[in-house]
Amino acid sequence: MRPSRPPLPAHPASLLQVIREDYIRTARAKGLHERTVIVIHALKNSLIPVITVLGPLLAAVVTGTFIIERIFGIPAWAGILLTVLATGTTQFITA
Repeated sequence: MRPSRPPLPAHPASLLQVIREDYIRTARAKGLHERTVIVIHALKNSLIPVITVLGPLLAAVVTGTFIIERIFGIPAWAGILLTVLATGTTQFITA
């Protein structure tokens, strides 16, 4: 089984790929500052692959936390969250 790829090194490659897109050239042709082009147009679109990888990774970490807390009986936020969801108490969630 192949180890999973870390999510953050995908970012520079995707940023380099996005910079070559037509809408980046159009933004530069409009006369926008290079900083604006990078931050507003390129960075926002290059983060899509990173967020796509981080979503399931975060779900795996939270699931692992729930399992470890249940197996070893560690009182932490997972048990509290499960109690809140089971009882339907919304005061805890909105606080």
